[in-house]
Amino acid sequence: HAHRLAEKAKSKKRHMQDVDDWAKSAASNRMGNNIVRDDDDEYLRQINGPNKKRQAMDRKYGYGGKQGRFKQNDRKSMNDMSGYNPKGNFAGGKKGGTKRK
Repeated sequence: HAHRLAEKAKSKKRHMQDVDDWAKSAASNRMGNNIVRDDDDEYLRQINGPNKKRQAMDRKYGYGGKQGRFKQNDRKSMNDMSGYNPKGNFAGGKKGGTKRK
């Protein structure tokens, strides 16, 4: 039983060493030279701006932001009764009926 525990500990130590080696090599490849820095925040700061697809959509449609502002009432539109019809909400003429040929 003790032999299996020792073997398991050795395996774990070897695995952790492999992970450390991989992290160091990945960091040096990311930086493009042999300086070992495994700082993901620094790497992400180097990537600046949105991708090409996002830039194209922003150019075409704008940057987004709050939607539906044009539907909000203000004092002037709230008190505007020019379109109100007390007989019903019809713009004009009779509604419905049948078409004759």
